[in-house]
Amino acid sequence: MVAGNIISQANTSRNLAVGTDGTIFVLYRNPTEGIVLKRSTDRGATFGAPVVIAPNNIEAEVATSSNGNVYVVWHSTDVLLRRSTDGGATFGAPITVANIGSTSLHMATDGPNLYIIPRNGQNIYVSNDSGDTFDTVALGGSFAFSDVLARKCWHVPMRFTPCPALNRLFENSTG
Repeated sequence: MVAGNIISQANTSRNLAVGTDGTIFVLYRNPTEGIVLKRSTDRGATFGAPVVIAPNNIEAEVATSSNGNVYVVWHSTDVLLRRSTDGGATFGAPITVANIGSTSLHMATDGPNLYIIPRNGQNIYVSNDSGDTFDTVALGGSFAFSDVLARKCWHVPMRFTPCPALNRLFENSTG
């Protein structure tokens, strides 16, 4: 990476993702360009041209889904998401997920299901249509840190908090 690019200061966000085809995605912050994504289709030997996701120089997170979509989520005064349906070559316009401020976000995805949770863990934002629409699920309580994880075999998201107990959202569907 070029001097000035920041990946080492990413608080808790996931800045690396690997697609189902082996493509490697690296997300970083650049003081002049903002949130930038690069991808490698040759197992990391080379990386293509940078794709500017947003002009903000703030923490963001990248995830790949089993359906081939690539997602980047970040916050400003809103929770924002950009989606690529062509393996990260291009991204659609930003989608407003929620009108809240947050210091960091975490995201998990599988197929068309996308889960975004702010650090405080009060709500989880759930999409079952690859990010076209989102429902807000109130989780209750507030935490210093929360995370979300989705696995193909679970078909439900899991929320992690700093508590010794593991909170799992049991649902009959993927939302």
